[in-house]
Amino acid sequence: MNKMSIPFELKEVANILLQNGFQVFLVGGAVRDFCLHKKPIDFDIATNALPSKVIKLFKRVIPTGIEHGTVTILYKGLSVECTTFRSDGKYTDSRHPDAVNFNVTIEEDLSRRDFTINAFAISFEDGKLIDLFNGYDDLKNKLVRAVGNPIERFTEDPLRMLRAIRFAAKLHFIIEKNTLNAIKELAPSITVVSKERIREEFSKMLLSSEPLLGLNLLHETNILQYIIPELSNCAGVTQGEFHYLDVLQHSFLVCQNTPCNLELRLAGLFHDVAKPLTRTIEHVTGSIHFYKHEIEGEKLAKTILKQLTFPNVVVDNVCLLIRNHMFNYTSDWKDKTIRNFIARVGIENLDALIQLRLADIKALKPEKQDISRILEFKTRLDRILQETNCFTLKELLINGNDLINLGFPSGKTIGLVLQELLQTVLDDPSQNKRETLLRIAENLKQKYVYS
Repeated sequence: MNKMSIPFELKEVANILLQNGFQVFLVGGAVRDFCLHKKPIDFDIATNALPSKVIKLFKRVIPTGIEHGTVTILYKGLSVECTTFRSDGKYTDSRHPDAVNFNVTIEEDLSRRDFTINAFAISFEDGKLIDLFNGYDDLKNKLVRAVGNPIERFTEDPLRMLRAIRFAAKLHFIIEKNTLNAIKELAPSITVVSKERIREEFSKMLLSSEPLLGLNLLHETNILQYIIPELSNCAGVTQGEFHYLDVLQHSFLVCQNTPCNLELRLAGLFHDVAKPLTRTIEHVTGSIHFYKHEIEGEKLAKTILKQLTFPNVVVDNVCLLIRNHMFNYTSDWKDKTIRNFIARVGIENLDALIQLRLADIKALKPEKQDISRILEFKTRLDRILQETNCFTLKELLINGNDLINLGFPSGKTIGLVLQELLQTVLDDPSQNKRETLLRIAENLKQKYVYS
């Protein structure tokens, strides 16, 4: 324990428990990280002290899961999840045990955990590692293995199947054969898990270092067809001359190619989700087309993301990227065309859209991976952003009150006139002067007020 980088605040928390006659162990991901020579981010401890005792020993304690023996200790800026040793009864609801017994040992507590690489502990008293299920060997061998009978572990809580896949993606591990077979057998049971819990675990997997590994496991185990059937339907859908992968594997690779950002990875994963619905083949040439797949893809992705209970802001941003990912920039685009593109997409979304397009291109056949036009477009975008200061109504140098003072009726007309003025400025940024816009607005009265 002394060789490990343990925060002094955590040592003090442990010493308070030890000095009051309780056992205390470091458990969970921190132990796994130490064994992998990584620096832990979060610290969980297990103790034989009941939650009521823990609450008395520390000034600031949050009862985060007190019915299952878990509280969160807030101590000198450190947040520590503290759980009383426990054994679990049956899992009737496939999530929570029907009964919890706190009169157990650390060994019994570890035996209820999901995977061997999560089922060891380090004693704060003597620094010894307790490893009843050969978790350390599984770490060395890069294996995700269920504790005990995998069928029983996954039946207790089917979300553990997703957790196994997420750990494999996060750690670059493989799933042990019996554990993998149990996931395949019990895949349909994932449907009893709430959408919120699936979303949380799925998001963590997408943000892992190897989402491609996790996505392929979701497909291989058939979990994908139960949580996102629309995406599963992309398997085997062949594409045109630019592609060497079917739609599913292409989408997986685009997701992998994007930077580690949830919205970008969701956009990469779902950008072609409507291709099975829009696929056509020319009778004479045999050419494959997916006309307007980005439009239909936006609609389908919105439905999927809402079903998975993603926040509205995430849904909206992902859908915007999907809708616009097929922009076809060419060198003959005029500057005003690019300014209109910026106004439509939004300055805040430009970088993500470029990243998505680059990720998409890098998932094509090697000989088709030409990113020169996108890099040229990025250069022109940067220049125009420096030269132009008006892409939205807020940046116009007149507003609705100015139009009312000119004699325009309040209501919908104001919005129409402002939009027309914005279009004027997008076509020619030099027009964004207050006097100029007022003069143009005065001329527009003939169209909007006197007509």
